[in-house]
Amino acid sequence: MRLPRSVPLALLFAAAPLLSQAPSQAPSRQAPSRALAARLDSIARAALASEPMAGLSVAVLRGRDTLLLAGYGSADIGLGAPVTPATTFRVIGMPVLAAALLQQVEAGRLRLDDDASRLLPDFPWQGRRVTVRQLMDATSGLPDYHYLGDPHLARRGVPKAQDEVTALFAGLPFTHEPGAKWQWTISGFHLAGGLLERLTGKPYGDYSAGALARRATSG
Repeated sequence: MRLPRSVPLALLFAAAPLLSQAPSQAPSRQAPSRALAARLDSIARAALASEPMAGLSVAVLRGRDTLLLAGYGSADIGLGAPVTPATTFRVIGMPVLAAALLQQVEAGRLRLDDDASRLLPDFPWQGRRVTVRQLMDATSGLPDYHYLGDPHLARRGVPKAQDEVTALFAGLPFTHEPGAKWQWTISGFHLAGGLLERLTGKPYGDYSAGALARRATSG
């Protein structure tokens, strides 16, 4: 079975402002707003139409209310099998990191439009203002440290400390001005992980295994 590509993190960040605009005084068990559910549905459909992916599953929760639970597109194009809310995807760390950072936003410790150069002053930003959102939606302009030529590629599988990974791309020219366009780079996620560790005082693995699990069970 061919699994669809993962949901772009931009979709997760796009949904966050909608949730923050929902009436906070409404009881947590009140029926979800049909207008909000329709708006979330339109975001998911637009992402599928504009991004190069086969399909996606979306679950948006607020408290104990399920605002949206749906599948879009194909789980197997050849068989014509649709994506459903129960479709199995390969798990990658970036959506977990996005959820963890949004928890910091929810707690008031961070804003998506905060200047990352102020939060991570030790990194050589070369005079550019890069937001937390741009780190996570691949519009930062940071060069992808996975694609730095054969010498680096040959050592890709060698375990490295966080500062060793940062050193691979620190000081290299930006590929474009932050926010000017989308260009895939894992380097922004790497710095966002360091930011999460600075905010929480915990290694990323420990936080994701602890705080995220507690949030899931508490509803």
